[in-house]
Amino acid sequence: MVWGSLSATVPLDLAAVIVSSITPRALDIDADHQRLVTTKPCARFCFADLEVMDLCDDNAKVAQVCMVATAMSDNEAEFGRIWDRADNLSSGVADIVAEQLAESTKTRGRLSDSSAIAIQQSVPYGWVFLLRRFVRLFQLISLFLHSTPMLCVSRQESL
Repeated sequence: MVWGSLSATVPLDLAAVIVSSITPRALDIDADHQRLVTTKPCARFCFADLEVMDLCDDNAKVAQVCMVATAMSDNEAEFGRIWDRADNLSSGVADIVAEQLAESTKTRGRLSDSSAIAIQQSVPYGWVFLLRRFVRLFQLISLFLHSTPMLCVSRQESL
């Protein structure tokens, strides 16, 4: 509750479904005063229509990273559930995506609402850990792609 009023979120992509209800961005006062108004994250309702969302786009991949980060912050059983559902999540199977979104959102809420500071801090820690790993992975892929341009050209010329 925010000063006696209930709040709701209407996310437009999968990443926002997980992030907006539990760890929303602070509100801007105006262009010069950004991210000044914060409240304890507590959206009472989240209205998300998976039929209008792309379940396989880049935002879906960000949501998957957030799901894995949340599971890493929680426990091995939660991570195991995501591991078992990985193929269906990446394929965009709506029922599996909806179940995992609900579980990840509840888990993030429980972690954020914990009385232990270390557990509260684990929510963004898992996210930062995964982002660093993905950034490193993308750097390696980019390095590989940029280091072999002649190989690609020579293949095209021989065709």
